[in-house]
Amino acid sequence: IRAGGERGKRIFIEDIAKAAGADFVAVFDPYSIDEAIDAIVKGLKIAVNGGVAVLISRRMCSLLASRLGLLKGTYTIDVDRCIGCLLCIKSLACPAILNEGGKPYIAEFICRGCGVCARICPVKAVVKKN
Repeated sequence: IRAGGERGKRIFIEDIAKAAGADFVAVFDPYSIDEAIDAIVKGLKIAVNGGVAVLISRRMCSLLASRLGLLKGTYTIDVDRCIGCLLCIKSLACPAILNEGGKPYIAEFICRGCGVCARICPVKAVVKKN
């Protein structure tokens, strides 16, 4: 969008990186954990060997996705399954996951339903709420 509000030409940063001679360019969805790890590992291998790696994480803002109805439901923690490792708190900067007495708790009114916490929980204690 231009300053006057009209649509302009969309320029992709990955095209600029390629044109500038980057040895490796990857665009990935940061919510796709395996895809993100794969891109980061490949980029690091290039960079360690003196190359230039450009990593671009791209995803619609979860607040906007929620407002558009693209994210449905929230997550909760199955307290019987949770081992209290707090990986969900230590690994994410999610404002919906709180620490209550050494156990994680998801504030459902803040949760946007992205599901990243469920994907990283080692014991699958984070579950989608019906």
